[in-house]
Amino acid sequence: MQPDLAVVGPGAVGAFFAAHAVASGTSVLACARRGFDQYVVESDRDVLRLDAEVLTDPTLVTRPVSSVLVAIKSHHTASAARWLERLCGPDTVVVAAQNGLEATERLQPYVNGATVVQSVVYCTTELLAPGHTRRYGSGVLWVPDTPAMERFATFWATPEAQVRPTANFTTEAWRKLGFNITTNGPTALTRRRLSVFARPDMAALGAALLAEVWGVGVADGAELDPGEAPSHLARIAGLPGDPGTSTYYDRMAGRPTEHDAIYGAVVRAGRRLGVPTPLTEAVWALLAAGDGD
Repeated sequence: MQPDLAVVGPGAVGAFFAAHAVASGTSVLACARRGFDQYVVESDRDVLRLDAEVLTDPTLVTRPVSSVLVAIKSHHTASAARWLERLCGPDTVVVAAQNGLEATERLQPYVNGATVVQSVVYCTTELLAPGHTRRYGSGVLWVPDTPAMERFATFWATPEAQVRPTANFTTEAWRKLGFNITTNGPTALTRRRLSVFARPDMAALGAALLAEVWGVGVADGAELDPGEAPSHLARIAGLPGDPGTSTYYDRMAGRPTEHDAIYGAVVRAGRRLGVPTPLTEAVWALLAAGDGD
């Protein structure tokens, strides 16, 4: 049976959304590096277990699918090329669940003329084993408000995972990128989870980073108030379960980080728009040095 949705990169985010799509009655094909036969999504309250259809060999994909969710991290995008060339055709819609602002440009060379849509991901999850994630809250993908995305959103019908079309996607993209800049680098560099922002000095640094990024976003047309930045840090520090960030998990595991897709994207946008980004550039440099770039 032809799947409704293919998920390329069923890691922490991809497996979470794949599992909840299956729970909603959607036929999902997981395109994975490591095989598994079951989705497990656990939280403090419950555990979701569902059978998984998984391929680890792109040559076994026989024809394009209508919808693809790409949840591979930005710096691994090229590794998805063999999957995308088999999954995608001119009528395919590819939704990028990747950090930053530049996913469309990154994916376009690999999708055989398919339509690529950037999304904004809110999904605080941790990968425990292939197909097995721990969630610290619900997951949301914000997408542009188009007929194609309205159809894509119907693949999810659980309160724990939703796709939300919005007419003001620029605002949502910069809002989330601000949170990424605020939390990802500092948690990776300090090797501490989000509770590190309970420290007054880290809260001040986080607020300054968030205000700087949102200032670039405002110049790019986002409807955000950089003056609200300090009020967000207490909420971040108090998230239940003391989650980490994707960059924290990568640094703790000795893996390369998404420093360029997150921090580099803001620096490039700031230069294009004439908005200085000294704090963002400093964190970008520290993460790049730690990765050996």
